[in-house]
Amino acid sequence: MADDVQEIQNVSYALDELALHQRAWFWLCPQRDAGHARLVITSMESDPNMLKLQRQVGGVRPPENGQIFMGMLGVDHQGRLNLAAPNLSEESLMAVADWTRRHHERFPGLARLRGLTMRDTQPDGTVRALYDSPAAWADVPERPAPGSVPYGARQLADMEEEGAAWFWLTGNGPGGQPAMVITDCATDPNGEQFQARTRWLRSPGDVDTVSGIATVRWDGRRHLNLNIDDLERATALVQRTLRGQPGLDELHIVQLRDGKPIRVQPITLQPHSPDLRIQNQVLADLDEAHPVWFWFTDRDREHRPLLLLNPDRNALKAAAMERTGERSGIRGRMVLTSKGYIDIQLRTMSKPLLTQLAAWASAHVSRWPALRRLAGSRITVRDKQGKMVDRYKNDDAWSSLKEG
Repeated sequence: MADDVQEIQNVSYALDELALHQRAWFWLCPQRDAGHARLVITSMESDPNMLKLQRQVGGVRPPENGQIFMGMLGVDHQGRLNLAAPNLSEESLMAVADWTRRHHERFPGLARLRGLTMRDTQPDGTVRALYDSPAAWADVPERPAPGSVPYGARQLADMEEEGAAWFWLTGNGPGGQPAMVITDCATDPNGEQFQARTRWLRSPGDVDTVSGIATVRWDGRRHLNLNIDDLERATALVQRTLRGQPGLDELHIVQLRDGKPIRVQPITLQPHSPDLRIQNQVLADLDEAHPVWFWFTDRDREHRPLLLLNPDRNALKAAAMERTGERSGIRGRMVLTSKGYIDIQLRTMSKPLLTQLAAWASAHVSRWPALRRLAGSRITVRDKQGKMVDRYKNDDAWSSLKEG
């Protein structure tokens, strides 16, 4: 293999290229010195028989009592990576997380490993054990995957004046989530890369899709030039999926017919919804061992419902004061149960809370998907000693969130 720095740089580049729903081969040596690459990958697209990967790692010998794992890596619809091979363990996962924390600032592509899961599999592919540790990645920033809307939106926002790019957007990509692909026309004049990248993300019978050419005029205006019959439907899709993405305050949808513009529709993409990045991340990382404190009001300073979450009780109180100027609201703990639903622990019963939370989450889940973890939550009332004295559930309240 290459020298130490180049080894890790190659892994960083390879991870950054992995798109939603793509698969790759991996080599892993958890006990290898952290100054070397503990993980090496090659995409199945470029290395269908794993020969390239075997050549890259052929000369590497594990340290004494070290192990080498080789298997398949998959990228799910959220951009999260999953490794599968016989005998992978929690120690393997922690070794990769530690290695990532050491190097991600210098090699940003390693941040794609955030949230990595590992599966210990039998020779026939049956999963014996699943290992996942959200807390291990707390210091690693999120990094969007190619094919995701945040990744494509960043590309669109970064386009230079007089630039042109192939553009494709769907509201129903892998896992039923939006997906987006942009490739520069200058480097992909025939759209071959563009077609290859969208092929991974297309769903059978998907009609919630638009495609065309994105351009940036001399005055900085970004146009989406689309051969479409229904301008209103296309506008709604673009607005719904791209609203609030950094650097995209406005777009102009250009409806084409026979290659000629017949109508231009300017749309604003400035967010109308609150910034729920913290809530989304806290819910995404919630596990049985780490409950969180919550505070909910049906009327904050902007006269809208709001849920605040924080593992630190005092920090939550300060945030509630900042957002409302008072401490009124419903407070308690959220605990993930072994059955997978969230137990909302209160001191006094508040049955309307479930309906209010469900309505709030439903209004924002399209942009903040981890809010869906609230679906099915139940209330328990507990005394000062933690003993349960009452409980309540309302499955109907969560129907729209579950169906979404």
